[in-house]
Parts: sequence; structure tokens; C-alpha cells
Amino acid sequence: MSERRESGPVRFGHDWPGVFIRGDDALMYANVVELIAVFMQYDDGSLPLALVKLLRSCKVKEKGDQC
Repeated sequence: MSERRESGPVRFGHDWPGVFIRGDDALMYANVVELIAVFMQYDDGSLPLALVKLLRSCKVKEKGDQC
């Protein structure tokens, strides 16, 4: 079994670094961003709600599903 990868920076070769966010972290961040967006009264289609959608896209719907 491979080692558990934690959220944080990831770099492949000489490419630009990116950020890996574990699904459990992503879902928690999505909830926080959504609460802030609602509080700030952002409309649908705004950048914060697009981020919420992206973060929630990692949610596994049924056991065995792949992202």
C-alpha cells in the first residue's frame, strides 16, 4: 500500500508546482467557502461558488467510485 499523501504542494519534474488537496480537506474547504459566499451574498456563477463546485467534484458518490 502506498503512503497517504497529505494536502500540500506537488511538483512533477520541472513543471510548475501545483497544490494537491485531499478529498476530505477539499470538502471541508468547500463548506467554508460556501458559507463565506452566502454571507457575502455572491450570485450563482461567481468565482467562490465555482471554487466550491471544483472542490466538491472529488466527492465519491458510492463505495468504489473513482474521481
